[in-house]
Amino acid sequence: MNSFTGLADFPLKFLKASDRKAVRLQFLTTVQLVGPQQNVSLSVQSECSDPFFIICHQSQFEACEGELLKKKAFGDIPSTTNTITWPNLANHLQRQFLRGTKQDHNDPNIRCLSTNDLNYFHGKFFGCRNRISQAEFDAFWEWYSKIIHVFRYTRYIVQLWQLGLICPFLARNQVDEVLEMVEGGTFLLRFSESYPGQFTISHIQQENQIRQTNHYLVQPKDTARNSLPEFIRDKDLLSKIVQVGVTDPRTGAFTFNVIHKNIAFQGFYKTQRAPPPPLEKEVVHYQKDAKLLHSTPL
Repeated sequence: MNSFTGLADFPLKFLKASDRKAVRLQFLTTVQLVGPQQNVSLSVQSECSDPFFIICHQSQFEACEGELLKKKAFGDIPSTTNTITWPNLANHLQRQFLRGTKQDHNDPNIRCLSTNDLNYFHGKFFGCRNRISQAEFDAFWEWYSKIIHVFRYTRYIVQLWQLGLICPFLARNQVDEVLEMVEGGTFLLRFSESYPGQFTISHIQQENQIRQTNHYLVQPKDTARNSLPEFIRDKDLLSKIVQVGVTDPRTGAFTFNVIHKNIAFQGFYKTQRAPPPPLEKEVVHYQKDAKLLHSTPL
């Protein structure tokens, strides 16, 4: 018991999983009140905790996390006709994202889902409709849960996200807009639209007067032995990365900086195979409005 806050801390250890069944905790204790005439014993019972699952392997995370989110958003009784408003679901997604990525609300480096991210989800998966059904949520979660899984179990991915080295959720035409002002060899790192949980490296390749945007889907074998930053380090074709700057929470507008990859990733290299370049000024510093765009995904 913390005498200052009045809160009791119970370190719990569960010996087995809950077999895909949500459980709740409730505490019961007996206190004794000392009076002038006699002592009185009272039973004190806590409120039930929020539902949770006990899992024994990370492969169970996606399904269990989805069930918890659906219970909180749609209620305990599943129904194909049950709907909620998009703002309500967006609030639940924001809270789940912070919990799923283990970000502390008090952390100055916290990076939430931006207005652009939520607009992307709303347009791509829910057709910008105001009311969302459970079936639509299930289809969305099938894609989104793979991304949350990567955040949850690959620690450095959250750090890359907080540093702005992973771009917001973008459609292909938004990617083209971001890269239209940068020089050859510049790239951005984003989540793939068609392969949930995998990354796409979108980069500018320029030879003489020919300039084109290429998209490379990072394969599991690419990061089997090295981290994603180390994989990118060894690609001479990629030199400078687009880094997300300050995002305006009201309008969804965000800024971008372009910096050398070895400066951006220097804290993520296990071994320094090549000396980092000297510090240089930002190559580009510009702003883009977050627009709700639709395109054919990669």
